[in-house]
Amino acid sequence: MKMTRWKRLLAGILCALMVLQVNIPMVSQAADAQTSETKADDIESAAVTDVAPYSEDTQEVTEDGSFILSAVTESQVLIEPVKVDYTKDQSVQEALASSGYEFGGIQTGFVSSIQGVEGNFVIFFNDGDYTLGRKPGVIDNKVTVVAFTENSELYSVNMAAMIQRMGEYNAMTNGVKNYAPAQTAYQNALKGLYTADANNSIRRFIDRFVQSTRSIQWRNGWPSS
Repeated sequence: MKMTRWKRLLAGILCALMVLQVNIPMVSQAADAQTSETKADDIESAAVTDVAPYSEDTQEVTEDGSFILSAVTESQVLIEPVKVDYTKDQSVQEALASSGYEFGGIQTGFVSSIQGVEGNFVIFFNDGDYTLGRKPGVIDNKVTVVAFTENSELYSVNMAAMIQRMGEYNAMTNGVKNYAPAQTAYQNALKGLYTADANNSIRRFIDRFVQSTRSIQWRNGWPSS
């Protein structure tokens, strides 16, 4: 009698274990599926919330300022490096249009002539960009050089640095421009804007130009501007 009772109890335990074995994977699979769906929802939600949608109304912090403008063909200088002022709300395109210099086609975004001289012009900024609609006054990402040329291979960091320095030189009011060494260096640099090999000659032009202006300033105790 006791043996029969134990057999029944044992049989009941075995049946319970069999039921658990069947149900546990099903519960586990359901839980895994729910977890996977939750993870997928989380990923999708993160993708939506972490990436701000692009909007033309998005504004970056800008301020008034100026950049150095220059323009050359393959054989001549059309605009010597000169400072161009802009307001914080202007784009490069708008600043050029109001600069007092003539840019044929500037309103369309494709410059076909400069100062009445037609040419196949390309444009580059100090950082290699060329977007006319860009605002030059964005703090921490300013446009400091806007250069037009017919030789697209002339862009380099060194070329942009030379144009920057030449524009600063032209804005000086301390008498540096009256001295022969500075004048000679500047004239050589002007030729370098359309003849210099970006890999070899530009650095030489920069060195000569900067050294001559700085040495004159140092000898005469002049400020840099």
